[in-house]
Amino acid sequence: MVMDFDSVYDIKEEIEFGNHFNINLKAATDSRGVLHRTKVKAIKVDGKFKAQLFGHESTHVYNPTTGTELFKLRKSRHNWNPVDRIGRWSWRILPAGSKDNDDAIFTINRDYLGRGLLWQKEEWRIYQGRKRDDQPVMYCVGSWWGWSAECYHSESDYGNGIPVAELQQKIDLFKVAKVFNFANLGAFLPESYYLNVKAGEDTALFLALALVVDSVHDKTSKGNLARNR
Repeated sequence: MVMDFDSVYDIKEEIEFGNHFNINLKAATDSRGVLHRTKVKAIKVDGKFKAQLFGHESTHVYNPTTGTELFKLRKSRHNWNPVDRIGRWSWRILPAGSKDNDDAIFTINRDYLGRGLLWQKEEWRIYQGRKRDDQPVMYCVGSWWGWSAECYHSESDYGNGIPVAELQQKIDLFKVAKVFNFANLGAFLPESYYLNVKAGEDTALFLALALVVDSVHDKTSKGNLARNR
């Protein structure tokens, strides 16, 4: 999914068991620099509740028009694997129908420690294939509270140029209001994001990253308004 124009995506987590998102192309900038607003279904995301609890949290991504599976997100380790409690957060982007880590098209890893004071800013690294193949393709850094992230082609580009993609969590006023009355309610409310992607970049890769970031934050409470008060 490489676009010839800058694009903005609206990502909304749906309220139902499993990993389900409504993802639309919200706006695009053409070759003349003119912004066009739209609402086109970009991809269909389906992650079963059973896989979240008793498996590798597999999430299937489909072409919304044809129903054809495009690729699958799969956590590198099974939820019941003891190593999963101490290992880094790691996910594979696999071809449709695959369950083999060796088939990985890309690997998305979160570093044990982040950047900045007390390592609070998350670092995400994306590799072509598996990490051991040593082919890094993207470096992403989260904000202090986890509400946003910026992606660059390399770590050396960080702070020295314009990010090629930006993920921004939308602040839901309903959620903010509830935080002051119910300390943990925010953990159970769905998240919403905007994803901005520059022309010529792999949109599907960044959409996959957004899904992984949301899944990890659901477990760690990073980026959660109620837990970050």
